[in-house]
Amino acid sequence: MPSILKISRVVNGEPEELSLPGGSVSHSVSLSAANTRAGVIEAGEPYAVPGYVVGSGQLQLWLDGILCMEGADADTYAYAEVGDAGNASASVVFHQNIPATIEIFVRVSV
Repeated sequence: MPSILKISRVVNGEPEELSLPGGSVSHSVSLSAANTRAGVIEAGEPYAVPGYVVGSGQLQLWLDGILCMEGADADTYAYAEVGDAGNASASVVFHQNIPATIEIFVRVSV
């Protein structure tokens, strides 16, 4: 039986539920909609995401719908995973400030 991915989010103060057909892989997701955070996420400040294994390729992150690449070089990459390869983590750090007007969507394949 195919799985269903269910996403709950709040947009402009209104709850919204999405149901999408899934495959055999399950995902944990996190959405921080634009204009719902109190302020800027400062560069280098840990940002909470669903749990993942560092360096496993499980984590994907989008800023305003654009898939971002992960890496240590701040001139090339948007964010970095936090922790040692092979260990569990639940945060990332951005290499530049992320204004509250930017949507952040994170998907972790498990």
